Amino acid sequence: MPCAVPSSSSSSLSSIAAAAAAAASASSASEPTPEPTQGELLRAFFAAQQRRRAHWAEYDEAFAALAASASPGAHPTAAAPEHAAEAGACGCVAASHVAAPLREQDLPRILALITAGLLDASHEVRTCATALRSLSSSSSSSSSASASASSAPARHCAELLDAVQDAENAVLRAIVARDSARRDKVRDRSEEIAQCEREVGDKRRDIEELCAEVRAEMAELEE
Repeated sequence: MPCAVPSSSSSSLSSIAAAAAAAASASSASEPTPEPTQGELLRAFFAAQQRRRAHWAEYDEAFAALAASASPGAHPTAAAPEHAAEAGACGCVAASHVAAPLREQDLPRILALITAGLLDASHEVRTCATALRSLSSSSSSSSSASASASSAPARHCAELLDAVQDAENAVLRAIVARDSARRDKVRDRSEEIAQCEREVGDKRRDIEELCAEVRAEMAELEE
């Protein structure tokens, strides 16, 4: 003979079943998180560029402070001004502070933090470019003529963001090579340093132009 379920247990099971059903219903009724718009992705890109400019300013300050501490009687200097010009072109503002004396042993820790920030910014830019390509693909597959037409700007913006990131990677490589050569006290590497400086300048001008083009695309979206 089957065992009878106590009424209290039966009531408890019913309550649990009802709660589970309600949760399942709420879950199915909830809408998925909407994809970011093209304008939101471009604003996120410029925010990442602003953080990147700030990290480069910190990098310059660290080396300026190290040079000041190594030169008796030298006065602390501000960060290199080229970041301010580039930041303006990208719609970014990177503050420039007067460098404080820095010890050689402090440099690795500071550079590790700055490098982590630069990597985060790079990841953010690549993520924005990927999302823009996703928007482009979604619009292209749509039967709506207006949606299909909107895929071209998104695809173009993704290409621009990729080009910015490629140029930023080239800047990073050139700066690492330049500062490595500067710290070489054995050989004369002035020509190599000058070449790296030219590379950095060329790539940063490319970045300014690309950012200006992205800003123009963004302005069209907001019209």
